[in-house]
Amino acid sequence: MNTRHTFILAVLSLILTNCKASKPQKPDKPKLIVSIVVDQMRYDYLDRFKELYTQDGFNRLRKNGFDFRNTHYNYIPTRTAPGHASLFTGTTPSRHGIGGNGWFDKNLKKGIFSISDTTVHLISHRNKSKGSASYSPANLLASTVGDELKLATYGESKVIGIGIKARASVLTSGHAADAAYWISGGELVTSSYYRDSLPQWAISFNGKERTEELLKDGWPLLLPVDQYPASLVSNDNRKEEYSITEQSPVFPYTFGRNEHDLIGTTPFGNTLLTEAAIACIEGEDLGQGDVSDFLIIGYSATDYIGHRYGAGSLEMMDAYLRLDRDIGYLIDALDQKVGDGNYVIVLTADHGGMHTSEHLSDHHFHTGLTQKNQLREHLNNYFQQKYGLTDIVLRLKDEQVYLDFEQATRKGITKEEVEEIALNWFKKQEGIRDVVSKTDLLSRSFKNDEVRQMLKRGVYPSRSGDVFFMHEPGWQSKYMAANHGTAYTYDTHVPNVWYGWKIPQGESVERKEITSIAPTLSMMFRVSLPNASSTVPLKEVL
Repeated sequence: MNTRHTFILAVLSLILTNCKASKPQKPDKPKLIVSIVVDQMRYDYLDRFKELYTQDGFNRLRKNGFDFRNTHYNYIPTRTAPGHASLFTGTTPSRHGIGGNGWFDKNLKKGIFSISDTTVHLISHRNKSKGSASYSPANLLASTVGDELKLATYGESKVIGIGIKARASVLTSGHAADAAYWISGGELVTSSYYRDSLPQWAISFNGKERTEELLKDGWPLLLPVDQYPASLVSNDNRKEEYSITEQSPVFPYTFGRNEHDLIGTTPFGNTLLTEAAIACIEGEDLGQGDVSDFLIIGYSATDYIGHRYGAGSLEMMDAYLRLDRDIGYLIDALDQKVGDGNYVIVLTADHGGMHTSEHLSDHHFHTGLTQKNQLREHLNNYFQQKYGLTDIVLRLKDEQVYLDFEQATRKGITKEEVEEIALNWFKKQEGIRDVVSKTDLLSRSFKNDEVRQMLKRGVYPSRSGDVFFMHEPGWQSKYMAANHGTAYTYDTHVPNVWYGWKIPQGESVERKEITSIAPTLSMMFRVSLPNASSTVPLKEVL
C-alpha cells in the first residue's frame, strides 16, 4: 500500500472516530424519572378511547415505549391508599401496612385515616390553615423507591410527590422526600412534615389563580358531540349518576365563582395539576443535576368522576380525552426542559373501576349492590336477637368487619364463636361470593385459592378487620354510582407503560404484578430495593 493510500485511510479513520465521539451518548441513568399514577384508570381506557386520543399523549407513550398489557394488582382491597403505597414500596399491604384508605382502631375506638398525623400541620399559600392537623407518611411502614434514592445519593437527589389527593403524593414519595404537594381549595399545599413554608415557585403558581380561570367556562364536551358514541350521548342523564354540581348530570356543566373546591372532581383538576407539575420541574430544576431526580404525579380527578358516573359514562370518556391532552403537554415540557432521551415516564394506576350496576344490568350482566349500612344494621340485629349482644359490629368499612370481641367474652361467647356466627350470616347474603375470618386467613395457606391469597396479601393484622367478605363478579358495595376494591379484572387490570431514555419499543401480554414497578425503578436508579420489596423487576425495560 503506497503512502498516499495510507494517509487517506488514516484521515478517514480519524473522521469516523470523531463522529462517534461527537454523537451524544445517553447517560447510564436517567436524569429524571416521572411516574404518572392515574386514579381509577382501567387498562382498557387506553384502547377504548384510542381513536380520539391525540398522537402526543397516551398513544405516543405506547407507540414509542414499552406497553405491559397484562399488569394486575396482586392483592385486595384495590383501593386508593393501598394502591399508591404498593406501587413504590414494591410490596403489598401485608408488609407496608396501608390496608385501606383508613381503618378502625379498637383501642382508640375511632377511625384512622391512612395518612393522618396530628403532630404536623397544613402549610398553605396564605397559612390560613396553620395549626390544623395535616398529613405525613408516618403510617407507611416500608421504604419507597424515593427513600432509597435519597439514601444512595446522600440526599442530593430530589424526590417530590404532587397530586390532587394528598394520598397520591404522600404515600408515593415516601418518608425522606423533599416534599409532597396536593391541591386544596384550588391551591397547592403541603405539610409541616416536609417544610415550614411553600417554596417560591408554588407561591407564584398559586398567585396565578388558575383554578378560577379553568372553571369559568364550565365543562362542555371537548369534541363535537357527533364524535362520541351515540349510546353514551343518548344516555347522558342516567338516574344512577351523581352530578358534581346541583344541576342534572348532563353536559354542559356550569360552575359558580366560589366553587374552587370542585376543581379536583373535574377534568380541569388534572389540567391544574399538570401545570403545577411543570412549574415544579422548572422551580426545582429537576433533571438538571449530577444525580437522578424522581417526580411522582397523582392524577385523581378521574377517580372522583368514576365514582359519580361509572366507567361507561360520557363524563369518564371526556375526562380521559382531556387527560390525554394534558399528558401530551407534560411530555412536550419534559422534552424542552430535561431533554428527549434524558428522562423516563412510567404510566400506571392505583386500581381500576366498575361500571354502574344499572349499566351492567342493561347489558344483562350478573350484577347488584350491597349496602354497608344495611349489612351492619342487619348483622347487629341478628346478634342482638340471637345472643343478646348490642352493636357488636364496631365498624363495617369497605368489605371488612370489625367486631367487639370484648363484649362477647363478657357474655360468655368466645371470639371463635363470634367469627363463626358472622361467617354463617354473611354466607346467606345475596351477592356475597366468599367470607373468611382474619384468624383463618392468617393461620392457613391458600395455594389453590388465588382470591384468598390476594386477600391475605392485603391484610395487616393490627389494622385490618376481623371478618372479610368478597362480592360475586359484577356486584359491588354501594358508593355513589360506581365503586372498586374487588379481586376482579375490572379493578386489578391497570396500565403499565414505560417511555423515554433507553426504554425499548414493544409490548408484552405476559401477566405482570404491579409490585414489579418499584424494583424496576430501583434498578434504573441503581439504588437498593425498597426494604420490603417482594417482586422481581421488569427485565424487558432494563
